[in-house]
Amino acid sequence: GDGRANQSPHLAILQTAFVREHNRIALDIQRFNRNLSNEEVFQRARHLNIAQYQHIVYNEWLPNFLGRSYMLEQQLIYPASTATNDYSATINPSVINSHTTAAFRF
Repeated sequence: GDGRANQSPHLAILQTAFVREHNRIALDIQRFNRNLSNEEVFQRARHLNIAQYQHIVYNEWLPNFLGRSYMLEQQLIYPASTATNDYSATINPSVINSHTTAAFRF
């Protein structure tokens, strides 16, 4: 294995959890969509797994890191009672690598 796993055991645990969750999702997709190729199953599971990761980072980790009040002030999140539809297909929803390799270690 990679010796760096010992540097950040919490990240190793998190990665293992996401790999296992990906495999669980893939099994469910395969069970209900037998006509899909292995690659299609993998990509669909990957898509859902990334969405779970983004949800956790944005709705659980980031409010603890920045503070919920700051996020409300900057309109990064909205009050629970407020409906919003600020989706834009032009915005790239991916997580930048510097977050994964540096900031998330914090």
